[in-house]
Amino acid sequence: MDDFKLYNQLYGFVEGDKALRLVAEIIKQSVGDSGMVFRYSGKVFAALLPHYDGRQAEMLAREIKKRVNALNASPERKKFKPITFSCGICVSPYSASTYKELIDHADLAVYSAKESGKDRIILFKGSSASFKKASERALSIVENTSNLSAAYQANMTVISALTSAIDAKDHYTYRHSRNVALYSAILATAAGFNEDQIRLIYEAGILHDIGKISIPESILGKTGKLTDEEYKTIKSHVNNAIEMIRHLPSMDYVIPAAVGHHERWDGGGYPLGIAGEDIPVTARCLAIADAFDAMTTDRPYHRAMSFESAAAQIEVGAGKQFDPTLAGIFVRLVREGELACVAVKQ
Repeated sequence: MDDFKLYNQLYGFVEGDKALRLVAEIIKQSVGDSGMVFRYSGKVFAALLPHYDGRQAEMLAREIKKRVNALNASPERKKFKPITFSCGICVSPYSASTYKELIDHADLAVYSAKESGKDRIILFKGSSASFKKASERALSIVENTSNLSAAYQANMTVISALTSAIDAKDHYTYRHSRNVALYSAILATAAGFNEDQIRLIYEAGILHDIGKISIPESILGKTGKLTDEEYKTIKSHVNNAIEMIRHLPSMDYVIPAAVGHHERWDGGGYPLGIAGEDIPVTARCLAIADAFDAMTTDRPYHRAMSFESAAAQIEVGAGKQFDPTLAGIFVRLVREGELACVAVKQ
């Protein structure tokens, strides 16, 4: 269910529970004897449909959406915010060879539905085969702007100007941001995200460290250990980036990704200390790419690791620092050579 935290804040938990029960009843009635319905988590329901294909599952999801819309239109519901939901569908064995892949890929389809506007139904179309040439597909998506809107073209002009400003301040930050954007876009492509999400993640990767423009060069290039005060200054780059991005025309949509790229899956990150799926999936992609590029690039305070050594570190951090599903995909991309051809190291 979309924006359910807001729904609870607006009307209280009693009304929130009522809404959950109403939606649960609609799903149960719609599925009937064709499958099994579950409360999967607080605001998430799942349906297991043993004899359905993708087309039939989409038709069922549309029927559920039709009934929810009718509920919203009823006189007794007029005073409440309309209930909407984002639906992800995955079909096994075509797009998932194990039960874990079935769940993970359905989750990724839900992420795609939410990140592309919510209140949508997305059929997962990725598969293990999508790892091959993920870099080529990602590059073709982020570099092809010919059919995009004038607003998007204007955004790209702003992004280009800002990257030039980053490059003038600190060439490392420019290279790093470029790598993070490319790695994140490739990860999103392999994970089955849609083109809008991939572009968003790429843009967020370019801009995620824009706040470092305000950090003194003496701190950015320091060879020794940072003092507590210097580390506090470095951490301020996240909020600095938000303050810059939110004033840019039509670009505040990248803020969730930019603000969350130093959050950790276990809740030990900053600036909000959120954990797990509370971290936007776009930020989770950036977090992995950000750490990987930092490990594989020479800096004043450490020598670059090999790609394989850095991939092993990402593997160790899966489920602790990083989203375990996305970390697994990223490690496989590294080992299949999908990142080596796009890295900017000069």
